[in-house]
Amino acid sequence: MFFRRPPHPDPAPEPPADLDAHSSAERITNPAQIARFLQLFKDGHCLLNVSIPGVEGSFNSAVLRVHPKRELLILDELNPHTGHQALIKRQRFNARCRLHGVEYRFASVLQRVEEQRGIALYFAAMPQLLLHIQRRNHFRVPVDSNAGIELNLPNLPLREEGTDPSQASLLDLSASGLGMQLVTPTPPDRGDILPGCALHLPDGTVIRSELEIRFVYARDRLRPVRLGGQFLKLDRKARNQLAALIRELERRHLRNQSR
Repeated sequence: MFFRRPPHPDPAPEPPADLDAHSSAERITNPAQIARFLQLFKDGHCLLNVSIPGVEGSFNSAVLRVHPKRELLILDELNPHTGHQALIKRQRFNARCRLHGVEYRFASVLQRVEEQRGIALYFAAMPQLLLHIQRRNHFRVPVDSNAGIELNLPNLPLREEGTDPSQASLLDLSASGLGMQLVTPTPPDRGDILPGCALHLPDGTVIRSELEIRFVYARDRLRPVRLGGQFLKLDRKARNQLAALIRELERRHLRNQSR
């Protein structure tokens, strides 16, 4: 067995760089919950896909042991082996895996390397953030401020004084739901149902639905809260109106991308 400590280890793992690309990502920051998920990855023999910042390609590994009290995570040697020296040099990595069809992502920092029977073992810091990526069945098209669509939430009970209590900024839209942001110090919780949700279109059409909150992302009280919701109780007329709206938004989006 040999012991090797990377030079100047950084004890603060960085969140995955592509976090903001996933509006549907649930952020798990509770250390006990993170440890439980990592143990599930180990017990489920989940293959880790590992990327190293500044290094091309990806590498395979697996969770071998989880030590919550020691704030340590032990990973198997990277394969292909070219990732081994790269990890020792760079000291940090991003990892993703799938468990029961759900994708998870985390980042960590290498603390030391040991060898057992010719196989390298990586001792890494316990991740401070775990992302749970919710894959959607429907494509969500971005909605910009020029689209002329107004989102109205008249029954939103939690709001900040001095702001319009009924309006939120619409970010994206799909046949099954929407993404939005609003300013509030106490956002709704996942699973809350907001009745009376209404989309006011430029031609005067109004699409009404209940909205179940499925995603909440609030960095701090001073920044807008990002929410994702699923439509409930849409009638056939509303579904047809929504489908027509999404087709028009997709056409606009494609035209803008081709310029």
